Amino acid sequence: MTPASQDKVTSLVNTPSHDLEEEFDWSETIQGLVLGSFSYGYTVTQVVGGRLAERYGAKWVFGVSILSGGVANLLTPTAARLHYGVLIALRATQGFFQGVTWPSMHACVAQWIPPLERPNFVAFVYFGKFIK
Repeated sequence: MTPASQDKVTSLVNTPSHDLEEEFDWSETIQGLVLGSFSYGYTVTQVVGGRLAERYGAKWVFGVSILSGGVANLLTPTAARLHYGVLIALRATQGFFQGVTWPSMHACVAQWIPPLERPNFVAFVYFGKFIK
């Protein structure tokens, strides 16, 4: 590493945290709305998600859900810098689209996994994420 590049790395590491904190000077109420907005959208589409997966195919519903959530995630920094209202709307929209993922996974299991293998599959896939 050259001395010039070492200085750049050192300056990035030693950036005062107060510069970053001042960029988003939001009250606790606004912070709560930003954090909760995803859950508001997510809750709305739980029941609808299973029905959409049955009607249009689980892989399409799941795929569109993941794609739209990823695009919304990429837009999050820009939305935050524009206005907190834009960020709240984006996060609620992201939750709205991603709310169908869990029910569509159930539809996938019902269609793709043989009945005798479902208990083991569900145990390993759904609860295996908790194993460390």
